[in-house]
Amino acid sequence: MRVKTTEKILAVARIRPFAPLTYNRSLIGSLGDVLSPPYDVIKSSDRLRLNNKSKWNAVNLDLTSPSDDAPSSTVSAHEESKHLLDQWIKDKILVQEKTPTIFILKDHFEFQGTSFSRIGILCTLKLEAPGSCVLPHEKVLQTPIDDRMKLIQQTQTHLSPVFFLCQDATERIQKTLSAITQNTKSEHFDSPFPGSSHTLWSITDSSKIDPIVDFFSDQRLLIADGHHRYQTSLLYSQIPENTSNEEASWCLAYISFFPSSGFVLSSFHREVSSTISTEKFVDQMPNSISVQSIPLDWNTFEKQSSSLGLISSDQQSLFTLQPKEDFDLISDELSLVPSCLLNSLLLNILGIDITKKEDQKTVLYHSDRTSLINSNNPNTLKFWLKPASIHGVYNLAKKGITLPPKSTYFFPKVPTGIAFHKIVDTA
Repeated sequence: MRVKTTEKILAVARIRPFAPLTYNRSLIGSLGDVLSPPYDVIKSSDRLRLNNKSKWNAVNLDLTSPSDDAPSSTVSAHEESKHLLDQWIKDKILVQEKTPTIFILKDHFEFQGTSFSRIGILCTLKLEAPGSCVLPHEKVLQTPIDDRMKLIQQTQTHLSPVFFLCQDATERIQKTLSAITQNTKSEHFDSPFPGSSHTLWSITDSSKIDPIVDFFSDQRLLIADGHHRYQTSLLYSQIPENTSNEEASWCLAYISFFPSSGFVLSSFHREVSSTISTEKFVDQMPNSISVQSIPLDWNTFEKQSSSLGLISSDQQSLFTLQPKEDFDLISDELSLVPSCLLNSLLLNILGIDITKKEDQKTVLYHSDRTSLINSNNPNTLKFWLKPASIHGVYNLAKKGITLPPKSTYFFPKVPTGIAFHKIVDTA
C-alpha cells in the first residue's frame, strides 16, 4: 500500500506566557513531592509511591482510573478530580498567579548509564489544526480522548502539558534560554521519575520573554507526547459554548529541541497475544522478509540492519526481521519504522488490525526491554523495537503521515504538576 501525501499550508506557531495555577510552596514543601508522571504511564505501584510522598500529589488530579483498593463511589473519577482541585484552590494548596510567566525547565537524568541534561520551556501554545504548524506523528484512539474530554470538562483546566519538539539545528534558542537562566533565581527539585531531577526558572520579564516568543513565529512543532491531550484540547475549544473563551484556544505546552545533547528517543517494545507459537509465526513470515537468528542481546541487535526482532520461545535467541526490496505490504518509508513494519506483519499473519478497537487490547507495551523478557503472560509474541529516527519521524509528520500509537518514546516524559493552566478564571 503506497501513501500519497502533500504538505499542508504552514500556519504560524504562537506561544505566550500564561498566568499559572501553581502549588503553594509554603504549604506543600518541595515541588518534587507533588509531581507526577503523565497519566498514561502510571502503574498502581507508582500511584501508591506518589501518594506516600504527598497527599497533594498531582496524580490525584490527572489519573482518572481508580486505584485497586479504591472504595466504590457514585461520583465519577472525573468529578472527583474537579472536587479535589476546587478544594485545593480553596485551601490555598494551589494558588492562581496573576503575572504572565514562561518557565524554563532543565531535566537532569540518566539513560542507559549516560547522564543527560535537557532544556525546554513551559508556556501556552495557540491551538491549531493538526498538520499546520503543529505536527502529530501518531494516530489517536477514541477511548483516551473520551477520558481526557470528561476530565477537562469537569476541571476546566489543562493539568498536564503536551510535549512538543522544535528543530533548532544551530542551537540558537537553546543558547538563548541558557543565557536567560544566568543570574536568575532557580528552584531545584526531584523528579517523579526515579534517579532524575529538575531545575526551574520562572521568567516574567518581558525583555527576556519576547525573544523566546519571537523564535517560534516561523517554527513547526512536532508533538512528541500527548497526542490525545492535544486533540482533546482542540475539540474542547471548538465546542460552541467555549469558542468565546480565549483561554480555551490555548493549550499547556512543554517545548524542547532537537538536535541537542540532551535529546533521547527510545522505543516501546511489544507483547502481542497470539494463537500460534513464535516459531510458527516465523514460519508464516512473507518471503519478502529476511529472517536471521542471533543471540538475545541488545548490543548484538543494535549492530544489525534490521529494526525489529522477535524473541524466541526459549528466550535464548532473537529472530531479526528485515524487509527485502520486494516487500510491498506498506510503503518503503513506513517499512523503516519498526512499529509500522510490525503492524503490517501482525495483520498479514494473525489478522490483528491495531487500528480496530477490539484488536488494540491484544498488544501490551513495555518501555523497558527487560520487563518484556521477564513477563510471564502466556501465549504471547515478544518483539524488540529499535528507536525510530527523529528526522524520519519529523519528515513523515511534515508529509501528514501518522504512525501507530506508541511508535516513539521520547525520554524522559514531562512531569505533571509544575504548573496548571486554568481555562476558566478561579476568581
